[in-house]
Amino acid sequence: MDRPRTQYAKTGDVHIAYQVFGTGPIDLLWAQGWATHIEYAWESPDYARFLTKMSRFARVIFFDKRGVGMSDRDVGYPTLEERSQDINAVLDAVGTEWVAIFGMSEGGAISSVFAATYPERVSHLILNGSRPRYKWAPDYPLGLKPDEVKGAIEYLCNYVEGDFIGIDGAPSIADDPAAQRWLDTYFRYAASPRALEKLSLMNYDIDYRHVLKAIQTPTLVMYREGDRWCNVGHARYLADHIDGAELRIMPGDDHIAWYGDQDQVVSEIRAFVTGEAAAATTERTLLTLVFLDLVDSTKRLTELGDER
Repeated sequence: MDRPRTQYAKTGDVHIAYQVFGTGPIDLLWAQGWATHIEYAWESPDYARFLTKMSRFARVIFFDKRGVGMSDRDVGYPTLEERSQDINAVLDAVGTEWVAIFGMSEGGAISSVFAATYPERVSHLILNGSRPRYKWAPDYPLGLKPDEVKGAIEYLCNYVEGDFIGIDGAPSIADDPAAQRWLDTYFRYAASPRALEKLSLMNYDIDYRHVLKAIQTPTLVMYREGDRWCNVGHARYLADHIDGAELRIMPGDDHIAWYGDQDQVVSEIRAFVTGEAAAATTERTLLTLVFLDLVDSTKRLTELGDER
């Protein structure tokens, strides 16, 4: 697939970068988590495959929220509601009234607030690895306590290449140096260290439990059972507090959706928004292999020598 062109939507005086690709009958908005960069995403074979697979059944709307990536970065300390308005601006720019939304991690918080506020614009809501509240509270013991929050923010903003991605976010690429280098670079492109710290502080203030009962959109909550960033209890809480929500706990350890068994993730989304049965996750291809040899090539190489 040709790399899509980045365009801009405007909400107030903030420019939101977005891309549109795919020709499916369904519009699917992909709301990423934490720090993102829609241009550099395509440099990863793993991420490019993930995006391409979604484009086979939907027209995909892909964006950087305010503060990161190709969108305006100097945006202060926006509220969760303000960040959810980025979705509104992008949908208006694309010209779509009715969309399925797939939100991962912080993107799930933004998507949930949007679905509760604009139910007439959301056909389906899919949440993956999202937490309704990040910090501990007496009525939410799943959250992180103050010392844990401080340690987590320091870890996220001062990670060592390989350690950050291999151990927590995407254990499946722990032995893949090329994938680790790409993800490390992806976060550097997405935001500066100071911006990452500010973004992390904003994320740890997230609490969208109050909107869950207002969500009337058909909702799928997905979670990988070994996710090291997000306890399974968060997923169960979401499924229990959103009316009619379906909970799908899948095998795997990766929090980041495009690593691990991305086929299963895409298949579950496709089945949910189209009504088709989830497909098997294995992709098979019939290939013809052509082997070519040059006559006397070994003799010729010997005559030329290694250096030549």
